[in-house]
Amino acid sequence: MKILRLTARGLIVPISFQVPRKAAVFHADLYPDAYAGVPSLSADEWFKGENKDPVLKSLDPANAAAAPQKKLVKSSAELQLELDAANKMIAEQASEIEALKAQLAALKA
Repeated sequence: MKILRLTARGLIVPISFQVPRKAAVFHADLYPDAYAGVPSLSADEWFKGENKDPVLKSLDPANAAAAPQKKLVKSSAELQLELDAANKMIAEQASEIEALKAQLAALKA
């Protein structure tokens, strides 16, 4: 293990040392929880200004299978709201297209 030490003269000196421990047991104090590679916020939550701590996982090999995973699935209510908004936009655009077609026909005549 290496540590960087700042001297009084402003120099950074690497210091190497070994921790005398048996490797048969996992030492959580030497290996703290690390970033799990899973987002803690969705894009919508982030745009709303929310803030959450990162999702962490244990580096213990015995707990490797228990890595947290965030479901990025929307509820049926959220999907229905998106569908309704999309259908409304389609209807508005269809009426706009019809109005533009009528304008074009008037200009051609």
